[in-house]
Amino acid sequence: MYVVTPLMYWFNVYKAKNLPIFSDGMFKENSQDYNISNIIDPNFHIDLEKYDHEDRLYLSIVLLLTYGFSFATVVHVFLFHGRDLWHLSKSSTQEKKMDVQTKLMRKLLFPIPGLNVITEYIMGYLYPVANMFFKVYGYISMKQGLTFLKDLKLGHYMKIPPRAMFMAQVVGTLISAFAHLGIAWWLMNSASNICDRALLPQESPWTCPADHVFYDASVVWV
Repeated sequence: MYVVTPLMYWFNVYKAKNLPIFSDGMFKENSQDYNISNIIDPNFHIDLEKYDHEDRLYLSIVLLLTYGFSFATVVHVFLFHGRDLWHLSKSSTQEKKMDVQTKLMRKLLFPIPGLNVITEYIMGYLYPVANMFFKVYGYISMKQGLTFLKDLKLGHYMKIPPRAMFMAQVVGTLISAFAHLGIAWWLMNSASNICDRALLPQESPWTCPADHVFYDASVVWV
């Protein structure tokens, strides 16, 4: 990213110099905000005739490369490690003796790249309009489950009883859910023009960058 991004910006690949180098917005070629309502039909599907009359949709070079490298990672794994994965999946049901080092290594968890693009990739081909719903249930639920497992693992190392740890997670989840809902409801009704960058002051903290990226992902697949 640190090498490719400046090069693509320098050579103006995909009109990179016309746009912010790092942004979560969607733009026209002249860097104006892209109005998605101009290219979709009442069922929220893309209307190709309308899209042909509008400018092409452009993303910032960093966001574009983020998606590109995510797809490249999936393709790389299948091309270079697909055979190993296939053999491992076939032999996973077979009982094999493992030495001590192998058993210890299986307990380690290395950094895992974001899997959200995989869920978007699957549903993007099946039914793009429901992509974000599938992402929420397919990726966010899995991510939260892995987070809970990390807590349980830490509790095991700290010799905290599993039942007590699990109940603490359940209570914390319920409190967090109601607290987040209440705060979100309060903000939507008290913060003027929340998430609308065109109407917010320049230094406003309510620009909602994560929500804009989530929205961009839904539009890209439509």
